[in-house]
Amino acid sequence: MKKNLLTRIALATTTAVAMVGLAACGSDEPSSTLSEGDWDSVVAAAEDEGTVTIYSSQGVAQLEDFAAGFKEKYGITVEIVRDLDSNLLPKLDAEVRTGQPSVDVVVTSTESVMQQYSEDGTFAEPVAPVFDEVDVMRGENYFDVDATVITFAWNTDQYGSTVENYEDLLDPELKGKIGVPEPTVPAFVDFYLYLEDLYGEDFSEKLAAQEPKIYPGALPAAQALSSGEIAAAVYVEPQVDAKEAGAPVDWGFEDKQWSAVFYGGVVAEAPHPNAGQLLVDYMLSVEGQSKIARNAAAIRPDVPGTVATTDTVHRLDLTEITPEVIAEYQAKWNDLFR
Repeated sequence: MKKNLLTRIALATTTAVAMVGLAACGSDEPSSTLSEGDWDSVVAAAEDEGTVTIYSSQGVAQLEDFAAGFKEKYGITVEIVRDLDSNLLPKLDAEVRTGQPSVDVVVTSTESVMQQYSEDGTFAEPVAPVFDEVDVMRGENYFDVDATVITFAWNTDQYGSTVENYEDLLDPELKGKIGVPEPTVPAFVDFYLYLEDLYGEDFSEKLAAQEPKIYPGALPAAQALSSGEIAAAVYVEPQVDAKEAGAPVDWGFEDKQWSAVFYGGVVAEAPHPNAGQLLVDYMLSVEGQSKIARNAAAIRPDVPGTVATTDTVHRLDLTEITPEVIAEYQAKWNDLFR
C-alpha cells in the first residue's frame, strides 16, 4: 500500500522530491498518548504538552493568524511548517516510514494522498467535539478544512485595462507579463482543465503563446504581481490584503469559481496527540475558520472575513483527475510552456 502512495506522490510532483532542504527528522521529545478521559482531560493534556506542529500548504498570513489565535486561547505554541504539497508530502512520508513523525496535524490540497493516509492508518480518528457540529468528514480519518478561492488579478500600474475574465489575459499587451502555476500537483492540473472547460481545449495552448513566467504556486505569483515583476496572474488568491496594504493590484471572479479544497488529518503517532486533536477542534470552530479561511471558503456559513462556503465552490473530482490524467496533462503542459 505504501508503494501505491509513493507512486501517487511521484505522479503528483515533477521535481522537488529532492526535499528542498527538508530533511526528515523525528521528534526527540518523549512520546505522549491521547487521554482516555473526557474532552476536558484532552484539553488539559494538550496544555501540558504545550506545543503542536502543523504541516500545511495553506496561506502564510492565515496560518500565522490562526496560530496566534490558538496560542491566545489555550497558551499552546503552534509550530508551522508551511510549504507546497509537493515538498510536504515526501517529508511526511519519510517520517512515517521511519516511525518518527515530528508533525501532529497535516493539511494539504492533495486529496488522493490524504485518502490513502486515512486508509492505511497514518491518521488517527478525530475525536474533537466540533465534529458533532459540522459535516466535514471525507473518509474515515480525514476531513474538509477550508478552500482557497483562486482567481485572476492584475497590477494596476503595469496594466491599464480591467480584466473581466481569464480570456482577457490573452490580450497581446500582456505577452511576457503573465504569471502561471507549474502543474506539480493534482490541484494545479485540475485548475488548467477547469480553464479548458470554460474556454475550450486549446486555451492552454493560447495561454502558453503569451510566453508567461512560471511560478510554483499562488503565493510567489502574488508577490511578483505586487512588486510589478508581472502585470497579471492566472492563479492567485483574492488580493484583499495586498490591496489594503497599498499594493497596486486588483482582481475579479469568474461566474464559476475554482478553488483548492484543503483536507486535514491528525497523525496517529503524533508527538503531541492531545494538542493535535485540540488544534483541529479550534481549526473547525467559527473563530478558527475566521482566521484560517479568511478571504477563502469556509466549512461553515456566515464566518466573518470569508468569501464563500466549501459547498458552493468547485471541488476536484478524484474519479476524473486520475494519475493517468495528471501525467498526460503534465506532459502536454511541459511541451507547451517549456
